[in-house]
Amino acid sequence: MSSSISLVTYAGQTVTPQDDALVYESALGDGGIIYGGEVTLKNANTLHINAGHGVIAGRKFTIFASDIAIPLSASGTLLGRLYIHMDLGNTSDPIDILYETGNSLTPPVQDADVNIINGVFEFNLATFTVSTST
Repeated sequence: MSSSISLVTYAGQTVTPQDDALVYESALGDGGIIYGGEVTLKNANTLHINAGHGVIAGRKFTIFASDIAIPLSASGTLLGRLYIHMDLGNTSDPIDILYETGNSLTPPVQDADVNIINGVFEFNLATFTVSTST
């Protein structure tokens, strides 16, 4: 028996989440929304996201319908983004939907070897502007 290689997808072997993610990441690339996940304006400062499914860096996720309150600008108009944030180093809460507002926005973090280094991977669900009234 060779100690230099092991066949993971074979009878009696264990396929880990990392194994699975690496295969899907190779096949699907960065991923995205598979179904649903549409973002709409519910009221002056609340975004609504529909239930849906997606893949991020080879890892499947489920979105539950929810409302996300966005603080209005104190003055002027700000840029905003609603995004999926996956941090594989965060064992208690590895994925979340977050928002950011500001005069400029930080680009999504996309660690190249996210599934190898337990890194971070993000992608935007929506971008928007926020003013003092909406």
